[in-house]
Amino acid sequence: MSNFSAEFGRAAGGTVNAVTRSGTNEFHGEAFYFLRDDAIMAREPFQPLKPEERRQQFGFSLGGPFIKDKLFYFGTYDQQVRNFPYFVTPSSPAFLASPCTAPGCAATIQFFQSLMRFVPRKAHNNVAFYKVDWVISPRHTFTGQYNWHRWRSPNGIRTAPIQFAAESDNGFDGVKTDVLLFRLSSALSSTLAQELRFQYGRDFEFQRPNAPGPSTTVTGGISFGMPNFLPRPAFPNEKRFQWVYNLSLIRGRHSVKAGLDINYVRDLQINLFQGGGVYSYDGLNQIAQDCPKGAVGCVPLDDGPRTRRHYRSYVQAFDLRGLTGDQAGRVFFATTDYNVYVQDRYRLHSHLTLDLGLRYEFQKLPQPEIGNPAFPQTERFNQDTNNLGPRVGIAWDIGGRHTTVLRAGYGLYYGRTSNSAIANALTNNGKILASFFFTPTTPGAPQYPDVFSAPPAGPGSAPDIQFFSSDYVRPLVHMVELSLEREIVRDLSVSASYLFSRGQRLPSFRDLNLNPPRERVVFILPDGTVTPPFPFFTGPRPVAGVGRIIISESVVNSSYHAFVLQVTQRMRHGVQFNANLTIAKAIDDGQTSQTFFGGNQLFNTFDRRSERALSNFDIRKRFVTSFVWEPRWHGLQSPAARAVLNGWRFSGILTASDGVPVTGVISGSLSAATGATVTASPNGSGGSTRVPFLARNSFRGSGFANVDFRIARDIKVTEGTRFEIIWEAFNLFNRVNFTSFSTIQYRIASSGVDPAGVRQVRLVSDPGFLQPRAASTTLWGPREFQLAIKFHW
Repeated sequence: MSNFSAEFGRAAGGTVNAVTRSGTNEFHGEAFYFLRDDAIMAREPFQPLKPEERRQQFGFSLGGPFIKDKLFYFGTYDQQVRNFPYFVTPSSPAFLASPCTAPGCAATIQFFQSLMRFVPRKAHNNVAFYKVDWVISPRHTFTGQYNWHRWRSPNGIRTAPIQFAAESDNGFDGVKTDVLLFRLSSALSSTLAQELRFQYGRDFEFQRPNAPGPSTTVTGGISFGMPNFLPRPAFPNEKRFQWVYNLSLIRGRHSVKAGLDINYVRDLQINLFQGGGVYSYDGLNQIAQDCPKGAVGCVPLDDGPRTRRHYRSYVQAFDLRGLTGDQAGRVFFATTDYNVYVQDRYRLHSHLTLDLGLRYEFQKLPQPEIGNPAFPQTERFNQDTNNLGPRVGIAWDIGGRHTTVLRAGYGLYYGRTSNSAIANALTNNGKILASFFFTPTTPGAPQYPDVFSAPPAGPGSAPDIQFFSSDYVRPLVHMVELSLEREIVRDLSVSASYLFSRGQRLPSFRDLNLNPPRERVVFILPDGTVTPPFPFFTGPRPVAGVGRIIISESVVNSSYHAFVLQVTQRMRHGVQFNANLTIAKAIDDGQTSQTFFGGNQLFNTFDRRSERALSNFDIRKRFVTSFVWEPRWHGLQSPAARAVLNGWRFSGILTASDGVPVTGVISGSLSAATGATVTASPNGSGGSTRVPFLARNSFRGSGFANVDFRIARDIKVTEGTRFEIIWEAFNLFNRVNFTSFSTIQYRIASSGVDPAGVRQVRLVSDPGFLQPRAASTTLWGPREFQLAIKFHW
């Protein structure tokens, strides 16, 4: 029942526990080389041809004694050199064929066509690990280990094979990580043991842009210019100090373990989000009216006050402290996590075990040094102090024959408030950093592609404010598992499980600076159907002098139900396999995986209930099976035949699942005649642009299926040394798995007000809706073969 142990926490979704190897009294090691090359790869369907790609991975490991029975070492080194260009294409397949009447259409289309090409991208990854174990005495063991990691990747900020962003919308990605760990394990008596652990870690990540601002994004098209999140001179430069103490006691039928974990993190972040300026356009015709920056021979539409102002919105942030360059957006703070737990494994009977545990967690948040007196929430963060997490588990060997086992468990887990969200709340308060939001009709709105050199002033220059709600707390998840496992024959078992999780207090972001909607809007569909009326936001913002007031609230709920059927064959006669089928359903009312402050995420900021629908993570059915087969031809009389046929290993994994959920959205801006508070959304709120008369995730992409296969062969050299030859295939049958789909379901053709005062928005269908946009990710893609050789000694 370790899944519900109170020893682990500080995460709401799950934990990963890594066990590292150690040296022994014998010298052992291995050297390896892995190769992937475009000559043995299939073409990505959305690329016009195969790029020149090569991935080489090589290294070694070595372990043995410094002093026999006393002092041991183990070390590894792993290096990866990769060349993996990516192809740039519009996010909507129909983008370049979109209706376009602006004078600059031809030049604009030619500009986007010039961006559609392969962009070189490289990656250099170096990882080293060294470990020393010292047996001080039969009762005391000391361990020291060091992890070293360096990553350098030109054009590596964006990693997928297909990108909807030009080379200018990319940059250099770098990581430097160092972790030093010391551990002292002591057996104080035959029933009492303790562990002392200390960790020092540094994580320094930085990114540099390829081009200056502004960033330009075009719905359905290709973004270009400096990414809105760059530059990042330090994001983060983080130093971690962790102290852990664990005490274990065996007393009768009880195995008790208790511990304390103090995790102190000093975090330096330097990032002025949207500091270079961000222009957002609704489509091809709109960007052609203003002419993309760098488009040769493009003439903007002469449209009076709207000239070079046909964008949907413009946003730019400033550091009000006067910091510029590599110091703009700088923030330094510290967090301390205090965690204590107690766990008791109680053997009620030889066939019945009960696990009881309790864990307490407290994440001490920093307090703002500079707040905004107009918004008290920016001057103090709530300290969430009541995070008690009970854990219960039971394992019952029914009948006492070790053939039928019933397991059940429950745990309450708490997530953390991410340091990136803390950094946003500390700085984006209108006193340290200020972000200014404009639409074309906002007084003082810039002309494309101009950017402000200093914070704008005037009636239209209202900064956005961001803060945590006064009762903001950490997210929590209730997890339940009930399973029954039965051994059918020796080493073959079948299990059925029910899994449930209930997420509460998950973060969400909405705009407070909106009047309650008093008007109504109807949508006229392409076939003439008129939808029921929806709330519509009009008038100026109620709090003058500021723009959006984005509040982060811990209010989202989620639920997940799953049934899992699993068959497991442990290694027997050279065969091992596992197969499982999961049937699940996930629902929430607006869950997001975003770790920093977002914009207004709701369609109606006053009605969260309308967001309740299938989750973005809802995968209804998933089947996974894996196997390992080691043929053993012991009965062969011929030594030559045994040498040829033995030593082979065949293994593979098959994965199949339903498609991912897709939410249809509406693209376009409202006319000023509607009186919308924000014209950049279909209901005037500036929030979600999802189709309001359909639930979130009403559509689903195509399914997923993949087979990976491996053949390995051991070749003995001498007693104790051998070569291992490996051939691996990823996506063996080269199945096309579409990984991204166009989400624009409708576009706004026109908008206005009817004689009765009802707002009307006429929609046209987008021909590219649900069309695939990519067939690969950083994990999945077209067929690849990998060759490898290892030498073991």
